[in-house]
Amino acid sequence: MPIFRRVSKLTKRTKYQVRIPNPEYPAASSKRFLFETFKTRKEAERYERKLLHELETGSYVEPTQTTLGDYLPQWLKGAMEANEETRTGYQRLLNRYVLSDPIAATPLVKLTTLAVEALYQKLSERLSPRSVRMVHGILRSALAKAERDRLIVRNPTTNAGLPKQLPHEMHALDQAQLARLLATSEATGNRWHALWHLLANGGLRPSEALRLTWADVGKDRVLVRGKTKTKGSRRTVALSPSTMDALAWHRTRQEAEKIAAGSSYNDRGLVFASQTGGTLDLKNVTARHFKPLLTAYYRLPPIRVYDLRHTHASHLLAAGVSVHVVSKRLGHASAKMTLDVYAHVLTGQQEDAMAKLEAYYTHT
Repeated sequence: MPIFRRVSKLTKRTKYQVRIPNPEYPAASSKRFLFETFKTRKEAERYERKLLHELETGSYVEPTQTTLGDYLPQWLKGAMEANEETRTGYQRLLNRYVLSDPIAATPLVKLTTLAVEALYQKLSERLSPRSVRMVHGILRSALAKAERDRLIVRNPTTNAGLPKQLPHEMHALDQAQLARLLATSEATGNRWHALWHLLANGGLRPSEALRLTWADVGKDRVLVRGKTKTKGSRRTVALSPSTMDALAWHRTRQEAEKIAAGSSYNDRGLVFASQTGGTLDLKNVTARHFKPLLTAYYRLPPIRVYDLRHTHASHLLAAGVSVHVVSKRLGHASAKMTLDVYAHVLTGQQEDAMAKLEAYYTHT
């Protein structure tokens, strides 16, 4: 049974102490008793009720002095599941925007949703909504692990408010613009025409496309199995006949390059490789082949290569494909993530749904 007693001999001022046996004892990190001292009986009784409730419901977390700044590097080193490239990117973002902020000195057990929202507000003054969401995604994953390990009672990022990601930040092409882009790419003999086709009609991340090997390419689909960020990223993506034709044309030209390069070609089986078989640098491909393609047709907006993936997702959702199917196709961790990113595409579909429902009632 819990012990509630008055302590008055330690100082001149009367104090009250709550002292309860620790159910976690004798774990190495736990103490035999949980106790706190208060100036008034009312404060002590309030704390005792709260502590007993947490012990009964299993939500009690033993206080620790580990700060957010202490925990995040530890999580990066061993807890998170990601390749080295992703890990390095996360480290760079955390160093710049979280570990350099006063919030890093906050003990994990005292970290609140309000404190997290205050951080996001400060970042919003320097970064785009998309970048703030990236920081949020990293913190959410790290603190979810802390919650599972019972270092915190609940993840304070779960209900944290985020800046809205505006539709124009994605620069998704409309149907006519995409058709012009691909037609111009094919007509001008753009070296990476098949890559643009695959991203725009398959929804792969550029990094995933650059890791593809010919062994991953089937009759009408590709197997995405690179070292990507989530388990859902490993998936099979069905492709249209036009995209498969573009890949076939690309392979024919690649075979000719192998013959021309002779022994200097290091064949690693990559679908998109340099003239000697090496891995491509996306920045160089963008500067030398994608940007000139955009300027070749003056009505195309200055999009990024990654925006071809956004274009694919936007077209699928606008066509009425279910969010669950789109999420699986994109390799998102959950359908909720897809909804968060592409909510603007779905804004007009409620009215369309009501129109269809009304038509259904009218004709039945």
